[in-house]
Amino acid sequence: MIDAPPIDSYFKSIEEKMIFSLIYLDGPIRAELLQIKQELYESRKKAKGWYSRAVKKIHPDHCNHPLASEATAKLNDIYKRMIEHAE
Repeated sequence: MIDAPPIDSYFKSIEEKMIFSLIYLDGPIRAELLQIKQELYESRKKAKGWYSRAVKKIHPDHCNHPLASEATAKLNDIYKRMIEHAE
């Protein structure tokens, strides 16, 4: 078996990694890369903190990546699901 380089070595920035994860991945791998944990679906406060940190990195007002708008829309969808389930 060949050892693969760490996932972070494939991306130029954390913003690029987050955008790729939001647009092209789904399920457990996306959750792992974006640090989405069950507790975010249980606590509105924790979900809001996670969302605030993430949106500051990829929102088109702060990030000039061509897919920033699409990734922000996906991030908003994930956050909406989190707060719908949280107490």
